[in-house]
This record gives sequence, structure tokens and C-alpha cells, in this order.
Amino acid sequence: MALYKKFAIFLILTMAGLPFGGIEVNAAPGDLDSSLGNGGIAITPVGTGRDLAQASVLQADGKIVVAGSAQNDFALVRFNPDGTLDTAFGTGGKVLTPVTASSDEAFAVALQSDGKIVAAGKGFGDFAVVRYNTDGSLDISFGTGGIVITPVSVSSLDYAEAVLIQPDGKIVAVGGARLG
Repeated sequence: MALYKKFAIFLILTMAGLPFGGIEVNAAPGDLDSSLGNGGIAITPVGTGRDLAQASVLQADGKIVVAGSAQNDFALVRFNPDGTLDTAFGTGGKVLTPVTASSDEAFAVALQSDGKIVAAGKGFGDFAVVRYNTDGSLDISFGTGGIVITPVSVSSLDYAEAVLIQPDGKIVAVGGARLG
């Protein structure tokens, strides 16, 4: 199976000897950290077809959340600092979320100060933002069942490519729309 069919994380270090997000790292500048996964690479299948990792975020505890798509759904995977799956997250470390009945993809991920995870992307051609609890379950207090779909243009080709959390807790999603 080609690598594009699996989620992958690579931890490349830029400064040896300095802690990385509160984690001590074991590599020279620019090298893969061999303490993560297999030689600095962790790869895991998520769905039954093409899986695509698009974004990642490092939690304060050193766990890594990777967002993307699998089976035309939003997909999140959480890895422990050593690159193994965090089995306390979702189902065996993985979460698939059907945002709409069609092509959904997460392109960005961010963490709120309370540890909740926010993923943004597209839900059948509209801006889509999904908020998860720290265990990977949908935060049903957000939007409709944890999901907010926002059409930005009449083109049906809107997508959020970045997401951030403001200091006041507001979520900002930025992306594009194909006009015409």
C-alpha cells in the first residue's frame, strides 16, 4: 500500500538539546527523532481507502493530534509522544466524523485552552468546523451535534484551510471559495 493511503507523522527537529513542546528530544538538528515510531516515522491506516493527513497539533502533554480525511469523512488520529496510537482517544486512537453525506475533509486543527480539539475543512463544498472533546467524542454543545457548516459563496466549493483559537475563545476559520 502506498504511503499516501495512511496517516503519517514525522518529527523533524530543528534544534538539538532543546525541549520540543516540553518534551526532551533525541536527535541532531534536522534529523528525525528516532524515539518516535519507527526511526522517527509513525504510519497508521485509518479508513478502508485513501487516507490523507493534512494538519497536526502538539498537545501540552506531548501527544500529537493529526487531522485529515478517510472514507470521505473528517479523520483525527492521536499519537502518544513515542508515536504509538493513543487508545484512550476515539476508537483505538482514531476518530471518523461524517460531516455531511458526501465529500468531507479536515485541512486544519487547533487546540482550545480547555483541551478541546477544533478541526476545520470542507463539508460537501461548504466551510465545516467540528469540535471534539479531549477523548475524541463530538462536543455536542457546539453547533449541531458538534458540527458547524457555513456556506460562504454560491459556488459550493468553499473550504476552510486554517483555524485558530483567539485568546477570548472564539474560533476563526480562514479558507477560500471558487467563484463561478
